[in-house]
Amino acid sequence: MSLREPEPPDPSSSAVLRLNEALSALSNAHGKKFLEMLRHGTLMVEIFKPAPADTQQPHPQDELYFVVCGGADFVHGTEHRRVKFGDVLFVAAGRSHYFENISIDFAVWGVFYGPAGGEMA
Repeated sequence: MSLREPEPPDPSSSAVLRLNEALSALSNAHGKKFLEMLRHGTLMVEIFKPAPADTQQPHPQDELYFVVCGGADFVHGTEHRRVKFGDVLFVAAGRSHYFENISIDFAVWGVFYGPAGGEMA
């Protein structure tokens, strides 16, 4: 087994990202909390497991999170919302946000897209 991170698939025509493969690759990524799984133009998809603490900073692109395991509190501005498997979250470019009270199994697909500053810039 290689210790290198896997190369993101070539999305020239299509791609299938498998959750179990992404989580396995992330667990082998030496303590990283996220791992890029696909890039195509402005689109980037990553697997993200922020436990035990989320230290992310605002991103320059709009983003979506698809909760695929566990649960956490999503903090966005003054809002605190419990999120769990099956939820989809949107965050506009440049907005402060993070997860807290994170279950040990919490994981999301993070999808970044569009121009810097977001679609509405």
